[in-house]
Amino acid sequence: MIGSDFMLFKIELNTDNSYKALGLFLRVYRIQAGYSLRDLGFITNISHTLIANIEKGKVAGSDGTLKDLFTSLNVPYYDTTNLEEEFKEGYDKIFDFLYKYNYTRATIEMNKLMENEEIYRHSSLITDYALIKFFYLVLLGHEAKDKYISIHVLKKVARNFNARQKQLFYLIEGIDFYNQGLFSDSKEKLDLALKLGVSHLDYLTKVFLVKCYVKMFRFMDVISVGNQAIDFFENHIVYLRAMEVRLSIAYSYMLLRKFKESQLLLDSVSQFSNNFNAMYLIEESNILLAALYIYTSRINEAREMLGKIQKSGPTEYFLKLRVAVRDGDLEDVKTLYEKYKSDDTFTKSRSQEIAMNITVREIGIINMSEIEFIDEINELIDTGIRSSDIEVIDSSYNYLIRHYKKKRMYKKALEASEKARDYRRYGVLKHN
Repeated sequence: MIGSDFMLFKIELNTDNSYKALGLFLRVYRIQAGYSLRDLGFITNISHTLIANIEKGKVAGSDGTLKDLFTSLNVPYYDTTNLEEEFKEGYDKIFDFLYKYNYTRATIEMNKLMENEEIYRHSSLITDYALIKFFYLVLLGHEAKDKYISIHVLKKVARNFNARQKQLFYLIEGIDFYNQGLFSDSKEKLDLALKLGVSHLDYLTKVFLVKCYVKMFRFMDVISVGNQAIDFFENHIVYLRAMEVRLSIAYSYMLLRKFKESQLLLDSVSQFSNNFNAMYLIEESNILLAALYIYTSRINEAREMLGKIQKSGPTEYFLKLRVAVRDGDLEDVKTLYEKYKSDDTFTKSRSQEIAMNITVREIGIINMSEIEFIDEINELIDTGIRSSDIEVIDSSYNYLIRHYKKKRMYKKALEASEKARDYRRYGVLKHN
C-alpha cells in the first residue's frame, strides 16, 4: 500500500465569502454589457449603492438579489443547494488525491467535477471551485488560469476568504511562483500559508518550501524541513509525498556535487516508484537521474533515461537539448528548440527561455549579436538573483566564462569565475 485510504481532508462548505466573490464577477459582466451602476439599478429596481457595495465585496448579496442582477445581464445564475453535497464529495476526493500525489486519480475526479463547471462558476460555489481547480492546475505544472478566470482575478477577492481558503490560496500562489522559477516570491507565499496553520496542509506547503530551498542553495534547511515532512507523511502513510521530498534532497546533493549520495537516494526512490507503478514519481525520478548522468558525463545512460520520460516539460527539453549538443546533432537541437518554443502545455519561466536561447546561440542555431548575447546572459544572472536561484546564477556565469575564454578575454573570464564562486559560497543575500 503506497497511501492511506483514509481521507485526511474533508471540506466544510461556507458560501458566505463566495457571495462576496460573485460581486467581482458581477462588475465584470456589467461593464461588458455596457451598463453603469445606475443603469443596472434602474433595470433591476435595486439600489445602485447596494450594487456598488456588492461589486466591491463589502456586502454579500442575497441569492435572490444576485439572481436578479445576473439575469438582467443575460448571465446565468444557479441555485446549487441540491448540488452542494455532490460538489463537496468531488472536492474532497480531488483534494485527497492531489495531497497524496495520486495525480492520475485526481485528474479523473477533476474531469467529473468540470462537467458542472458552468454551474459552479455562476453560483455560490465559485470560490471553492476556482481554488480546487487552480490547486490541481499548479500541482500538475500548468498556469493558474482558464478562459474565464485567472489567479490575479481571484486575488482581488482573497480578502473575503476564510482561513482555510486563504491558506490554500497562498499555497496555490506559492506553487505558481515556483513553476515560474520565482523562488523568493514562492517562499514568501509559502511562509504566509504556514503562518495560518489551519490543517495538515502545512506539510504539503513544506514540500514546496523544500523545493525552493534546493534552488536557493539552503542545504541545511532542505535537510531539516525535508525530514520533518518525511516523518509526517510516513506516519500518515502518505509514502509518495515522502518519496517526493527525498527526490528534493537528492537534487540538493547533486547541486552540491555529492553525486554518490544523490545516486543512492535516486535509486531507492526510483525502485520504490517502479515497484508501485507510481507514474508521476517515476517521471520525476527519471528526470533527476538523467540530470545526474549528464552532470557526471554518463551520456549514454542519460540518453536512455530521457527516452523513458513520457511527459513534456521545460526540464525535459533542456536535458534533451544538452545531450543533443554533446552529440553534435544540430538538427536534433534545432527540432527540440522549436518544439520547446511552440509547446504550451506547461508553464515556462523567463530563466528557462533565456537559457534555451543562449544554448542554441552558442552552437550557431540562432543568430544573435555579441551584445545581444551578453545582454541575455546578464538578464539570466539578474533573473537568478531576483529569484534566489543559485543554479541559474551558476550556469549563467558558466556561459559568460566560456564566451570570454573563446574571445581570449581571460581577465573578464577570471572576474566572472570569482563572482560565480562567491555566489555559490555565500548565496544571494550574503553576497549582495
